[in-house]
Amino acid sequence: MITFLMVVLGFIFAALCAFLVLLVLIQPGKSSGGGMGGLGGGAASAIGETLGASQGEKSLARWTSIGMAVFFGLCVLLTVLGNMQHRPKIQLDEGAPVGPPPAAQMQSVPADLGSGMPAPGTAEPQE
Repeated sequence: MITFLMVVLGFIFAALCAFLVLLVLIQPGKSSGGGMGGLGGGAASAIGETLGASQGEKSLARWTSIGMAVFFGLCVLLTVLGNMQHRPKIQLDEGAPVGPPPAAQMQSVPADLGSGMPAPGTAEPQE
């Protein structure tokens, strides 16, 4: 169920990313007044002519803010769902003791693990 939800939210996330890129690109620049809004057939100027220049810019800025809020919310949601999906499932026996094993059952680790180096505190044989 979580996998299906993540796939659906992933497609929504990708569509939202494309929508936000387009929204940012059609907005006029702050200093030059034109920006990249002239690309794509003048969509920003068409919006400005329809709604009025200041109203169109305000509308684009508002939709960009809403889109960014949804973008960040989806980022957090997808991260939480991804962590829930990959969480290891630990099952404890009800009668088993919880804690470290007794010292008698623990295996000792050799000092030399095959690295070719002598163990600390041991001298190398003299030839």
